[in-house]
Amino acid sequence: MLLSFPENVSENPTWVKYDIWEYIPKTQGGKALSGSHFNGGVSKNAIASIALSSDAPVTTTENQGWKQEAGGGILEQLGNAALSVGVGKFLGKDVVMPKIDLIAAGKESLIAGSGLSSFAGIAMVEKMALKYDGPEGQRSFTMTHTFVPRNRKESFNARAIINTFRMHSAPEKDGNSEIYLSYKFPSLFTVTQMAGSGINSMYPAFNTCYCKSVTAKFGDATNNTFNDTDAPTTMEVSLQFEEIAISDRQSIIGGY
Repeated sequence: MLLSFPENVSENPTWVKYDIWEYIPKTQGGKALSGSHFNGGVSKNAIASIALSSDAPVTTTENQGWKQEAGGGILEQLGNAALSVGVGKFLGKDVVMPKIDLIAAGKESLIAGSGLSSFAGIAMVEKMALKYDGPEGQRSFTMTHTFVPRNRKESFNARAIINTFRMHSAPEKDGNSEIYLSYKFPSLFTVTQMAGSGINSMYPAFNTCYCKSVTAKFGDATNNTFNDTDAPTTMEVSLQFEEIAISDRQSIIGGY
C-alpha cells in the first residue's frame, strides 16, 4: 500500500519516503533488513509505504555519556585520618595512621580534609576525573509534516496518512485475558530522504527505527473547515523516531 501527499509527490525534487515493517522476533525466524547495521528481526516485506513532501528541517540528536567525577576521595581519607588521630589521643590510645602521604598532600589538604577549612580560610576540592560511559542511547530525530488539502480527495488522503502513522506506532492486543493485557510489538519504520527517484545523500541516512510518539493536529487557529466534508483546512503530524542501532564513528562515516 502506497500513500502519498500531495499526489505524485515522488516527482518532486526532494521528498521523504516512509516504509513500515512488521517486527518479527528472532525466535520466529526474523531476519535483518538488507543494509541495516543491527541484527534485529524485521520482516523483509513492507506493510505500507508513505511518500510526503520535504517541508520541514530534519534535526538529529546524538548523546554521549561523558561525566566528571571526583578523582579518588583523597580529601575524605585525609579528614578521616586526622579525626582518627585526634580521637585516639583524646582517649589516650595509639592510632595507626592509614598509608597516606601526608607530606605530599600538604597541610592545606590536611586542614581541608579534616573539616577545619572554615577556621583556616582554605577551600579545597577534589581534582575531577573525566569518565566516558559510551553512547547514551540511540540517535533520535523528529519529522513534522503539514497537510493543506486542496480538495475532498486530499482531505481524506491526509487523514488516512495520519491514521496510518498512529496505527503502526501503536501495539496490537495479543489475546483476550481478564487477568492481564498482552500486546504485540508495534511496527518499525525506515525513513529515507529522496531526490527524485534516488536517495538524497546530502541528508544523513537513517537506520530502522521505532516511533516513540505521534502528535497530530487537526485544524488551526482559524478553525476553518470545508463545506462539503467538514474536514479541517489544515492538518499536521509530528513524528518522533529513535533508531534501534547505536551510532558510532564507523556508521557515521558510512553515511548514517
